[in-house]
Amino acid sequence: MKSMSHFISASILSISLACLVGCASSSPVKKFHTPWHSYKAGSPEFEGKFEPWSGSTRIVSYNEDSEVIAYLKDGYDIIGSSDFYIGEGYNPTQDILKLGEEIKADLALWKSSYYDTVNGSSPVFSWVPGTSSTTTTTGNYNSNLTGNSYNSNYGNTSFNAYGTGNYSGQSTTTTPGYMAVTGSRSYSVNRNAISVGFLRKGKPGRFGFNAVKLSSEEQQKLGKNHGVKIRYVINGSRFFDADIMDGDVVLEVNGKKIHPGNFEEMFGGNLSEYVVKFQRGDEVFEKTFNF
Repeated sequence: MKSMSHFISASILSISLACLVGCASSSPVKKFHTPWHSYKAGSPEFEGKFEPWSGSTRIVSYNEDSEVIAYLKDGYDIIGSSDFYIGEGYNPTQDILKLGEEIKADLALWKSSYYDTVNGSSPVFSWVPGTSSTTTTTGNYNSNLTGNSYNSNYGNTSFNAYGTGNYSGQSTTTTPGYMAVTGSRSYSVNRNAISVGFLRKGKPGRFGFNAVKLSSEEQQKLGKNHGVKIRYVINGSRFFDADIMDGDVVLEVNGKKIHPGNFEEMFGGNLSEYVVKFQRGDEVFEKTFNF
């Protein structure tokens, strides 16, 4: 992380924005988080490159990339980033804090800017109540009964009985209510692009700088197809004490031309002396670094 071989892109937070209209139930900060250089908190491979974690994540909002560079010059390394766009009104600070502590970030820098406006329409639903209907039934009925009865004292007795009855009744049928589309409503939602960079304090490197490859325009201006440009020099480092400036171009190390393909090889290892050739504007100069 904090080594002269650590290249970063020209944009500090350059991960492509992911489309998100509204805030999902899960944290978008975590959902769209990308670790840098496969960083994994707690892994011995990475813990040895950082100072002990401070124990909390400090959240700072920023507007320009130059503000991020200022923290990198103070010895912080980017360990991950989250980039997405989302509906207005979302405040990411709690999600940033939660993920920051999970990945042991000392610092989280974030910014929000207007991205675009989404227009559309959505259906309008209304409740249609159920209905009830009642059915009434009425009528009458007649009943007749005839027969004989035998008694030992009186003999046979005939009888005839009859009667009339009335009846009425009701039954009720109910249909349930339901939701129905009864129209549409237009909406307009402003979306904001949110970028979050998670940083952790790194251990000082041997030289203390960060470099990027030269653009074709810069190569033409220098008249050279080799060299790398110093993006920033870390405060208090060997390069800082040697008055190397942001924007200086590293041309050679120990007499060998340097380019992005051999950058790690040239500044790696454990040599006791490094003679480095620089160019600043039209001036070419050398600095010797002893270890």
